[in-house]
Amino acid sequence: MQVIPTRIEGVEIIRYDSEYSPFGLGDSKIARGFQDAHGLTRQPRLAPESYGQRVVRCFEGELFVVAVDVHPDSSTFGQWQCFYLRGGDQRAVAIAPGIALGWQIVSDDCRLSVSRQCSRMPATKRTSFSLHWDDPELAIAWPVKPNGFVGSQLNTYDLAKIPSCPPVKKRFHLLKPPLKVGEADQENSKQPGQETNPQAVSEAPQRLGAAKFVKSATIQPDVRPILVIGSSGQLGRDLCRHLRSVAPVIGACRYPGKQDVLPVPTQVDVSRPACIREAIRRVQPQLIVNATGIRTVEHAEREPRVAQLVNATAPTIIAEEALRIGAGVLHFCSDQVFDGSGERPWSERDEPRPLNQYGRTKLLGTQAIQASGAPHLIVRTGWLYSTHSDNYVRTIMDLCTYRNSLTLAADHFGSPTSTDWLARTISQLLGERQSRAASGSQLGEHFRNRPVPTILDWLRENGGLYHLTAKGFANRVGVGDQVVATCRQHAVPVVLSKLHAAKLDELPSSRILPKNCRLDSTTMAVKFGLDIPRWQEELQRQIAAILIGIPAGTVCVA
Repeated sequence: MQVIPTRIEGVEIIRYDSEYSPFGLGDSKIARGFQDAHGLTRQPRLAPESYGQRVVRCFEGELFVVAVDVHPDSSTFGQWQCFYLRGGDQRAVAIAPGIALGWQIVSDDCRLSVSRQCSRMPATKRTSFSLHWDDPELAIAWPVKPNGFVGSQLNTYDLAKIPSCPPVKKRFHLLKPPLKVGEADQENSKQPGQETNPQAVSEAPQRLGAAKFVKSATIQPDVRPILVIGSSGQLGRDLCRHLRSVAPVIGACRYPGKQDVLPVPTQVDVSRPACIREAIRRVQPQLIVNATGIRTVEHAEREPRVAQLVNATAPTIIAEEALRIGAGVLHFCSDQVFDGSGERPWSERDEPRPLNQYGRTKLLGTQAIQASGAPHLIVRTGWLYSTHSDNYVRTIMDLCTYRNSLTLAADHFGSPTSTDWLARTISQLLGERQSRAASGSQLGEHFRNRPVPTILDWLRENGGLYHLTAKGFANRVGVGDQVVATCRQHAVPVVLSKLHAAKLDELPSSRILPKNCRLDSTTMAVKFGLDIPRWQEELQRQIAAILIGIPAGTVCVA
């Protein structure tokens, strides 16, 4: 068992070995199943102090859990931390007294449990209460708008109007370790003063509820987490979301905030090598994902030293630490490493000739990882956009609602690529090794006893440098036309009447950009059998996700 702290004291992530029962963590349990319950929500609730610590776990489906610190004497009062739990991921969230607990079902069907470790102390005079799910002061980032609520809606307040809470004497961690399979039922059935008979424990039949959710497995994968450095960025957020299907994910970023969906063990400043080393040595991950980088080309030109630290030095440190602890590296490079000459898409075999500081430092970081000897996967991509954060697609969507005209570059070509699709594709590649091992275990005892290939095994066999973008190319004017047309399809009040085309050199900017940013993704598509979507189709899905407010993966384009 491993306990991972979060930035809120008293809120912890618990990772279990498969030999432990999901029960045995509390004196009372609530195991509930829901069908057709997507969006069903439990507003954050502060339970009576006599309940003690609560432990939440998801057995089937997917669950969004949020913990809100409501103790005025706490340094994190009013802050919240949220997590995604998925059936079979062997994780739980422990919530200490003084923390309000809420959750939302984000799959069609879900089965969850809330265990309580009763503190054996008399209840205080404080009345239990809930927090409004849409309190603007909290601004909790619920995955979807609630379509129903669980529990009583009485005594529900905004954070600014909650009743005064008596001080909590101590925020405590696990009162006792989880019990192994078969021990949980015996422990919970003991009477006061009764001693446990070990023989009776082994012979006692397991309760159906406990046995139902314990999955026996003879193949054990590497259970170390994945560390995503830059988890609050445009690409980092989507990587955190999709890599959960591969292994437990821990985020690390410079300014952890309320919107972080994953536990952030420390504030990592990627411009400081010591911070990077400390985070990696603390987490001990099996894979280090470098999703950081100077945000814009202009920033790199204005502050070349910072660009050197973030784009070149940080990847070097990451590769050194990965080699030291036996981890792999997932790194993302840029199309800015080429000089932009010609009209042919750039392949992995072409020699980089960067024109700007951004491209030069990105190339140095990539070369450092390649020379380190650490197992790695380097993905060179470009023209990224997402449903969150500021990017050129969202800027055009915003400008077309109040500007009559807009000028874009007609001689700047590339492939618009969504971070959602990119992160999902990489996660599927890394997770494929587990599905192959699972299918092999069905063939007989010889295959069943083989170890599951680790991420390191996959990287050693398949790693290297690859190009990966959406299919097809366009200039900025073509992208603008597609964005405006899609907005009109969704009844957005577009007032833009004309898109003006101009040469890249004529635009008012200090940037030095390569005109040809086309990348050839054929090598990766052929080797891994990828079905790469056209950029227009993926752009329509992502814009629909922004406008409709639903996950991009559920949007269908005719």
